[in-house]
Amino acid sequence: MGTIVYEGKRFFKKSAPPEMNGKKLVFEEIFRSNYPVLSISEAEKKLNDIRDCHREMYGWVEFDAWLEHYPFGYMAMRYHAQYK
Repeated sequence: MGTIVYEGKRFFKKSAPPEMNGKKLVFEEIFRSNYPVLSISEAEKKLNDIRDCHREMYGWVEFDAWLEHYPFGYMAMRYHAQYK
């Protein structure tokens, strides 16, 4: 199943719950890939790389993930938070 692709910047309001599974929210962000890539498949790989670096075992929770398409390429985006 493919990742949702938005044309241009998606405006997104962060709204992670202050507690989850008995742990407190310590960090919340919309993480974006560090550079654009030319294809959706490359952007999905970048998104999976982001997921690999922010694993659930370290308290990270993914709330949403998507790709943004610009004239210069695709950017992987992930809205996540860390709980401890």
